[in-house]
Amino acid sequence: MPMRTGRLAGLALIAAFVWLSCGPGERDEGLNPIIQTEENDPVLRAIALSARESLSEFTRKLQNPSDGEYNFQVKYPFACDPDSGYAYEHLWLRDIEFRDGKFLGTLANSPFYVQNLSLGGRVEFFLDDISDWMYMKQDRIQGGKSIKYLIEKIPPAERDERMRQYLEFFE
Repeated sequence: MPMRTGRLAGLALIAAFVWLSCGPGERDEGLNPIIQTEENDPVLRAIALSARESLSEFTRKLQNPSDGEYNFQVKYPFACDPDSGYAYEHLWLRDIEFRDGKFLGTLANSPFYVQNLSLGGRVEFFLDDISDWMYMKQDRIQGGKSIKYLIEKIPPAERDERMRQYLEFFE
């Protein structure tokens, strides 16, 4: 796991909104809401630990998806630019593959605090450092616990219609 700094706020993006409701070949890049969280949020830390502990489930499905399983993504912490005021920005990666002994993914959302990354960029990552994973099965979200948690942190009256709809994708 990347070393944490003592800063109060970490940044978590609910960028999995991007592509959640789309089929395997479709893309919807319209929504990238940002939620700032305490870097040491105990629930997000527990979600990250659970995601890493259940990686075998995710990788098994990634390597051999059943009919109706698609849109495999992981959430990964990238070190923020030194002058940003944040330690890590958690970004979703799609099109996950293992090649030449390395995991690769495509950035599914635009970073705000990491200048050398951009939407659609291809990056290497360490699977053991992810903070969440998700995929769609029969148009329902499997995993993605940080998404649900972060949406539910927003008071219901402040959630827009799309956020309310995404909550319906969870089992």
